[in-house]
Amino acid sequence: MRLEYGKAVISYQTSYRAIYKGHFDNNSLSHGARGVIRKLRHRGKKRHTKDYVENRGKISISHTIQERPKDANNRTRIGGWEDDTVAGKTGKSCLVTLTDRYYRFLKIQKVAVKKSKLVIEAMVKMLEPLTKHTVTPDRGKEFTYHQKLCDQLKI
Repeated sequence: MRLEYGKAVISYQTSYRAIYKGHFDNNSLSHGARGVIRKLRHRGKKRHTKDYVENRGKISISHTIQERPKDANNRTRIGGWEDDTVAGKTGKSCLVTLTDRYYRFLKIQKVAVKKSKLVIEAMVKMLEPLTKHTVTPDRGKEFTYHQKLCDQLKI
């Protein structure tokens, strides 16, 4: 601007305002493309303050590792189970694994789709005949219904 028009200077705030208002957008683009905004450094994504906490995809687990009883943590009794999943192809089947902390006994069952209801059903089937005191999952979304598991097994 300075070279072409002399002393005319535009601040960066003014140029960003023009971009966000859509003055530079090509009308042939779809609404989802968001035009020139996607060419910026943050690609049009919102920025957050330092104390912002992301809550999407977070689940509440009734028994965290820190709250696990000392017997299960020290591996001094049978029935302290850890659960996890081993994912296959994205959106396809997965393996539900349950490991007893004392014996390192491993139970595995295949689930058709990595959905919380199916994972919990498989865990109930595997754990019903066994000794169980605690069941500690990781923070995966597939353990969203972990409280229902605890209620069904009376843990």
